[in-house]
Amino acid sequence: MDFPFDIQGYLHLRPKSNDWIILRNICGSGNEKFDHVVSWAQSAEELDADPKLKADMEGLYGEITGGDHNEITAFASDELNTPNKTSTGCFSLGVTFQTPRQLSAPSKDSKVKDVAPELDARISLRKRIVNVVSRASVMGFKKAPAEIVEPIELQAEMTNLPRVGCEANFFHPAFQMNIARVLDPEDENGGEAIEDLGNRGIGHADCKDSLMVPSSVTTANLSDQDMEPMYMYLVELGIAWTLEPLSTIYFSGLRHHTSSKPIYQTNRAHPDKIFHRIVVIGYAPDTVAKGMDTVAFANLPNKQLLTLGYDIRSPLLRDVTESRVEALQATYASDGAAIMEQQTQAKLIVRGLQQMCISVLEQCPPTFLPRLNSDFFAKAFTFVIGETRVDTPIWKYGPGSFGSDALPGKSYREVLEKHDCQTMAELALNKPKEFVQLMNTDDEELQDVPYGNQALGDAMKRCKEHMVEESSTIPLVVAAVDKEKLNGRVSMTIQGALFSAANLGLGSILTFVYSFSGLENSASGKKKRKKKVSNVTEAEEPPAKRIRVFFQGEQSDSDGENNQEDDDRQHSTSVMMEFDASTPEDVIKSKIRKPVGMGENFMSKVTAEEVEKEVKAFQKAASSLSKPKNSQLSNGLVGSTADSLERLGGAPFEGFQCQSLRSLDVALKSLSVSVKTGKSIRLLAQVVLFEAVERKVVLAWRERDQQSSDWTDPAVSRLVFKFKKAFLDSRTAQPVVIDPDELAPQCPSATLTINFPDRSTARPTIHDTVSYVVLGIIASTLNVNFDQARTIRGSYFLARRLIRLSGPSSLFVASIFKACACLKNRVFFNCSGSTTAFSNLMITQHTSFLPHHPFTDPNSDVAIAIQKLGQLALAIAQSNTKLFDLAQKAANQEDPLASL
Repeated sequence: MDFPFDIQGYLHLRPKSNDWIILRNICGSGNEKFDHVVSWAQSAEELDADPKLKADMEGLYGEITGGDHNEITAFASDELNTPNKTSTGCFSLGVTFQTPRQLSAPSKDSKVKDVAPELDARISLRKRIVNVVSRASVMGFKKAPAEIVEPIELQAEMTNLPRVGCEANFFHPAFQMNIARVLDPEDENGGEAIEDLGNRGIGHADCKDSLMVPSSVTTANLSDQDMEPMYMYLVELGIAWTLEPLSTIYFSGLRHHTSSKPIYQTNRAHPDKIFHRIVVIGYAPDTVAKGMDTVAFANLPNKQLLTLGYDIRSPLLRDVTESRVEALQATYASDGAAIMEQQTQAKLIVRGLQQMCISVLEQCPPTFLPRLNSDFFAKAFTFVIGETRVDTPIWKYGPGSFGSDALPGKSYREVLEKHDCQTMAELALNKPKEFVQLMNTDDEELQDVPYGNQALGDAMKRCKEHMVEESSTIPLVVAAVDKEKLNGRVSMTIQGALFSAANLGLGSILTFVYSFSGLENSASGKKKRKKKVSNVTEAEEPPAKRIRVFFQGEQSDSDGENNQEDDDRQHSTSVMMEFDASTPEDVIKSKIRKPVGMGENFMSKVTAEEVEKEVKAFQKAASSLSKPKNSQLSNGLVGSTADSLERLGGAPFEGFQCQSLRSLDVALKSLSVSVKTGKSIRLLAQVVLFEAVERKVVLAWRERDQQSSDWTDPAVSRLVFKFKKAFLDSRTAQPVVIDPDELAPQCPSATLTINFPDRSTARPTIHDTVSYVVLGIIASTLNVNFDQARTIRGSYFLARRLIRLSGPSSLFVASIFKACACLKNRVFFNCSGSTTAFSNLMITQHTSFLPHHPFTDPNSDVAIAIQKLGQLALAIAQSNTKLFDLAQKAANQEDPLASL
């Protein structure tokens, strides 16, 4: 079907046309079974299948507005319906999430004042809105493929997600209603924001939304009502959905999106009437969807609050912390009836009690083998719903035991005799591994499944796989590199740098880069999933124990011949060397005596006693290293070990910090760098240096003279590029020659030669080049006034992802190259891993990449290398084919630089 490109460059889609957005790997097999649905819609005509629902939807607009065409709707005029702080037309319905306390609860405006919600007209209207909209949203989800819907339902079952609105709503616990006045054409000022929605009316990405659950946007308007067509723009995809009356569209809130302003037509049929645009957004906060939130469960005496924390609710955790006592507010027990049906509220309460009880039981002495019988627990609570007393269904995916595991009268004599023990205490003391397994379940074949519940284990696996696949379609990076506007009315800026970009007048040409590791692999025609796609990681082997030894001495650039006319070339040098913990002391001492690449006089001032003292100190530190603690991810879906970020803070890194970063601290202080900026640069340097440490590279650098503060001092240049020795050591490496002319003939002729450290079995990888590019970015940042540079926020996370990710991360790397090539533009990076966006890295560049850098001697080999690297970046940025080839090679674990 042909679609008109008439929405100012967007592809126009309509719910009534049953349009879909499907992502397909351009290099894949083309088989439909590998397609990934990212957006779809439900039209008003489809509501005909449920006449009751359609009638309710048609009456919703009148109930909200009050039927009278007033400037303010009846809903908004009620002073107890309070809008969000920054948006006078945005109202929270259903569940709200309080970030500082990680607390979820019914919205504060849902607090029930009367004996029952039905007696409060305001509460009844709020409940009716979420009931009708949730039913419509659930109906549209039935159109989605089962591979999208089923994992969401499984996760909702496992986490005891509040079913807000209706029993079938296991998608969206939270709703937001946006009410905006329709503007006359002459009143439309051409700005970005929808006036009544405040900052929520500007293009954005909802970075706290769930990765698994698409959001829904339901239009409550009965007709266009003298209005111009309204659109929801999915900027990243180039799609414009028409917000048709009574329709619902579905897409991930993690995608950049915005909507058009509601504007009256020039020739109105009803000029005397006032209309409003009313949409209700259903969404799932990531923390709530994963069950990571603390639940406001019930009120306690003295205006205190009974909460169920994640440590209580998670089926994977056994350790329970003390319950927190909070202030009085709306809770599920007392006020849940305001946002959900009675039987749904009853089930939520019983399952919450089950989570709390299992947590309390597991505080009992382990030798009790305490277990909760899930078969009987749900039946122990009954409620009167309507005119009948009913119980609640068994929680198939909840914490607790089934079958014979929890039956009374069961004998464990055979188990004790099998392990040659008389009591459980003896078993726990002599065979702790077997005892821990027995604490989980009696079934030896299900010891690795939580509570011996195979259904729970399968559901966790299914949800994890779905989350990995979903993360593959969310951009890893979004870069804005131009000041041109996207279209006449909508000007998108980057999430997280939104206000800074607006202040700078930044426009909206966006570059979106993905990691497609969760989709079909182009080489095999099968789905290929990486261990690490987002912030979710699988179990890793603990790092090997290492010894890191540091010494300082004196050395001259002139190989021992001091130049009296250039005192700054005389400097102190620090050397780091790394060994396996099992390396004999004599081997360590011999290597320390003659460090690689250092002058003969370097160790002259180091005595044998000092060497022995340092070696023993680091051997002791290495032997005391413990394995990374197992950390059960709080979404209850994946068990994980600590990742590389956690390891950076471990014992072996502490010595590295105190020695190797001292010169950087001194320089940043002497340059009057702000504390926040200096900390960011320091963290980025840590990551780059740590990568070199892991590769057993000898680092040598120079400390800047503390007395000098001249910004043109060449010592500053050596400070900025002090890592040169790690990546440009001609004594131990084979050169890699890169000619940009092969990529882009129009690029200035230049040849970049980089000598990488010899790894014997490993070839140079793109990560080496990336590390060097990051150093160039630091140098470029030093070129601006730090107070105006807005700091380099999140540089630690960016560098970590640049260096640590493998395979498809070359796409991310390529985006850095492309950004570096924008020599005279302000560049913003937003690294949004998946569920929540990483902090932003903002780099301001107002000169060319490095040829005229005030900190660098233009004739130095480092400056020339960086300049040529910038030319290489420009060449790569101008060659989409080569860029894609690099990504494919990296995905196939080939060396991306080999073909260049």
